[in-house]
Amino acid sequence: ADVAFDYFLREEDLGKGLAACAAQRVQEMNPLCSVTSSDAAPPAIGDESALKEQLSGCDLVVCSMGALGFDVALARAVDKMCREVCSSFIL
Repeated sequence: ADVAFDYFLREEDLGKGLAACAAQRVQEMNPLCSVTSSDAAPPAIGDESALKEQLSGCDLVVCSMGALGFDVALARAVDKMCREVCSSFIL
């Protein structure tokens, strides 16, 4: 990760998971909310029940195309499922 250009990362985060580090920084900015992260890969396209289970209970899902393997169809599936479970989605 390039900590010089990533707002949520610091030098001490090198070698650590991006999601956990970013979640920690967001939590620091918003101490009154609960922030969690996951490094779990999204299920394969078509496995809607697994995707629904993974996203249920989330108020906001923040994801990068890199985390989705730059798969536009998968990004659309995640967006669609977020809408179905009433979660906001930021790509």
